[in-house]
Amino acid sequence: YTYYEPEFTMAFNSTKELIGVGILCNYTSYGYGVKKVAVSTSLDGKTWIKMGTATTATQYDDETPFPIVFNTPVTCKYVKLTILESFDTSENPRFLIGEIGAYEYLDWNL
Repeated sequence: YTYYEPEFTMAFNSTKELIGVGILCNYTSYGYGVKKVAVSTSLDGKTWIKMGTATTATQYDDETPFPIVFNTPVTCKYVKLTILESFDTSENPRFLIGEIGAYEYLDWNL
């Protein structure tokens, strides 16, 4: 979890065919949820493909992940998330991430 580090990279032991990622935030009642995130993928950790930017209009609670579903499945070994905005409106906006998941199949209810 973090307050100020806006970039996370997940590395897998082998390539995966992903259909999306999910971000589970903590203390969302304080505004520490992620509002906008950019997602990139890579096969080698050096050359990145921008998957796009996801924005949520409403904040998810502490038990529901912010789902980011790709338009098409992508084969990758690395996923980079760059947090662009949180729901915290203070002078130094914060977010608090409890879990980040990568999904090879859809297992949340959209």
